[in-house]
Amino acid sequence: MGIAFAAMVVLLPRLACAADPVAVLTEIQVRRGQVHVRSVGDGDWSAPKPLQSLRPGDQVRVVGDGRAVLVFTGGRGTEIVTQSNSPYSVSAQSEVGATDRVKAVIGGVTNFLLGQQKERTFQSLSVRSVRSQPPAILGPRDTRVLPGNVVFEW
Repeated sequence: MGIAFAAMVVLLPRLACAADPVAVLTEIQVRRGQVHVRSVGDGDWSAPKPLQSLRPGDQVRVVGDGRAVLVFTGGRGTEIVTQSNSPYSVSAQSEVGATDRVKAVIGGVTNFLLGQQKERTFQSLSVRSVRSQPPAILGPRDTRVLPGNVVFEW
């Protein structure tokens, strides 16, 4: 019970902050167009800055042949904003994913403290037997491909 309480004390302040950036504007291409950004508190569109942080509710607008690439935090992937999906509103990370992450962290800590190990879900491709054996390093030495040792000349 104390472990779960400690994990909640550590993780809840991070989940409660709504003003944290959720995306970064990593690529701005202005060919024959324009890219603009509007923050939640601002009423007008402004030119974006390189590697600008975006918060929930911010919007990215692309006009003409421009393009903007957003990279989301937390492994949520990327989004390419063009004129077809403009203006794009940045949304906050869903709460379902956050609670799932908290459950996974608490489960991982519990398994670690109880000493339970995960089963291996894969078999190494270099080993083709029932028992795991270390892989053998194969090389072209002393074969028909390369007789003798390897010699480097400078």
